[in-house]
Amino acid sequence: AIMHIAGRKELHQLKGLFKEHFHLAMICSLAAYALAGLPLTLSFTMKEAFLHQVHEATHTSDWFWVIMGMTVLTAMCNVAIFVRIVTTFAMKAPAVPEARLEDDPHARADNPITHDVGHDKPGEEDDHLYHHERGFWGMWIWVPAALLVSLQFVGGIMPGWFGSFVGNVETNMGAWDHLPSFWHAVSHPSAPLLMSAIAITLGVVLGLSRFGRMPIDDPHNAIFPGAYVGLQRLGGGVFRVVQSGNFRNYVYAMLLALFVGLWATMIGDAGLHKPVISTVLWGAGLGLIMIAVGFSALIVLTALMIPMVRSRIVRVLILGTCGFAVTGMYLLYQAPDLAMTQLMFEIITVLIFFLVLRMLPEEAPKRPKGGRLVRGVFGTTLGVTMGWLVLAIGGFAEANPEVDRLGTWFEANSNHGKMIEPAVVEDGVVVEPAEYERGGGGNNVVNVTLVDFRGYDTMGEITVLAIAAMGVFAILAVVPASRFKPTSDASRAADYDARFDHRGVQYGRQIVLSTPLLKTTMKLVLPLALLFAGYEFFKGHNEPGGGFIAGLVASVALAVYRMTFGPRVMQGLKPVTPAVCIALGLLIALLTATIPMLFGQEFLHSATGYLSRGANAEPYHWATAAFFDLGVFFVVVGVSLGIINRLLEELE
Repeated sequence: AIMHIAGRKELHQLKGLFKEHFHLAMICSLAAYALAGLPLTLSFTMKEAFLHQVHEATHTSDWFWVIMGMTVLTAMCNVAIFVRIVTTFAMKAPAVPEARLEDDPHARADNPITHDVGHDKPGEEDDHLYHHERGFWGMWIWVPAALLVSLQFVGGIMPGWFGSFVGNVETNMGAWDHLPSFWHAVSHPSAPLLMSAIAITLGVVLGLSRFGRMPIDDPHNAIFPGAYVGLQRLGGGVFRVVQSGNFRNYVYAMLLALFVGLWATMIGDAGLHKPVISTVLWGAGLGLIMIAVGFSALIVLTALMIPMVRSRIVRVLILGTCGFAVTGMYLLYQAPDLAMTQLMFEIITVLIFFLVLRMLPEEAPKRPKGGRLVRGVFGTTLGVTMGWLVLAIGGFAEANPEVDRLGTWFEANSNHGKMIEPAVVEDGVVVEPAEYERGGGGNNVVNVTLVDFRGYDTMGEITVLAIAAMGVFAILAVVPASRFKPTSDASRAADYDARFDHRGVQYGRQIVLSTPLLKTTMKLVLPLALLFAGYEFFKGHNEPGGGFIAGLVASVALAVYRMTFGPRVMQGLKPVTPAVCIALGLLIALLTATIPMLFGQEFLHSATGYLSRGANAEPYHWATAAFFDLGVFFVVVGVSLGIINRLLEELE
């Protein structure tokens, strides 16, 4: 921020910063104060804790006295940095201002924006707040730093409250069961406090001295450019060899790494040497066996057909057929959550595939010459390896029944519509309700796992989804059609009008399913689908469903509705755009995860209870994890609909 506003990056060039930019100078000084580990900061507590541990370790080895001395020297340098920064900022500014970064031709690449308003102009010497720092948006260049620095002093002045807040995340408090305060350190003098005092004294002396005040011509400055150029040339050579531009080679490399890793694992694990083929299916009824064999054959057949078909569109259809067959297998083996997720995901994937393929050029009819035998052997070997691994893992599960105790428990206790207390798994062992203190509060193991036991994973996954959507939105930036319409040449304008409609959409390029039957049907299907999505969401914590599945259901319905009625339907959704939906979902999930910490609970702690639904109805089992699930719902809807809509806009 200082480099951007003050236009300088050398410390000796920042004399008078307190007068010119008080906000920035004060925040930077407080940050340096905290860096030095001075009293009433969280860093002071950290430094005392480190010195305490090192001092205790000196009783076991004299080498720890060396670490103690290095710690004191480091703390001394940090204090000297603080003193040097404050004294420089407080000095009188030079009569002739230093040149700004953008005025240096060698620095334009680092700071290309030219600041031509409000800097170093005659008559504005007393204006301490330039336009960068004015107003609501201007202050956000320094407010984030102020918020971060303030945590240092909140933790240093009120260590008890701060410790109770962060203690639910910290799992190793070390020598203390709470954060010690500065007053505790002063009232209980010890060797670590003496070391801190020595470091502070030496640091003040060093900071006020004249040593090292002016820039030093560091001889290492010549080493970095040389090393950089050498590594750049080496990297360029490696890049030209490895990055051949042939996608087939990249797939070979990734699959080969997978192949080697799998075989290395199987060789080292005796349990994977003998695959076990389950015979449980053959004891079922004839109808069930026929359905299972049919789905299996369809999966195998479509997998074999994909590399044999040349048409991209047909490949996508075959791939979708394979996915729908897998959905049937999930239903066959009583995994409704996975089946619903797979079904909705297949629909969205097929839609995105078709939209992306319309942007790509026609595939060259030329087939690669040679290598068919190698590709066949490689693919067959990899397929056999994956099949062997799946059978071996299945055999391991059958040989170790305790692995499946959780699924057995749920199957035995939640098939009759009873409101029961949930079970949890700790280290692969089911813990009964009386033996645990926390849990998701639901009977659906899939949903409870996503929003409670593995909530950290889910938080990371929806964040990655949001980042991916941001990348798509940025790469496929919509350019208004008016930018391409000529205004000077009448003949070119007439040609434009012949090829584009009044919205700037090129004739023949619209991705709108404009059949009257579909338009009439979608007006009824959309509200029903959204109602079904709400039903899946609210029942998901105790029965198959949840925020992820509900989000996929709503996304499919909204995407088809968008393709049916064109881009104008998205304008009616403002201001709840896909980007706003994603941001809202992340915010809800983050608040749900962090608010319990304000009340002394763990991160992602879930409170549960029952809500009466009348005398003749069983109470509704609620859990605050449902709000986390709501955030997942909004993120999934925003990402799915946003990507499909942006692809459609690009094509249109």
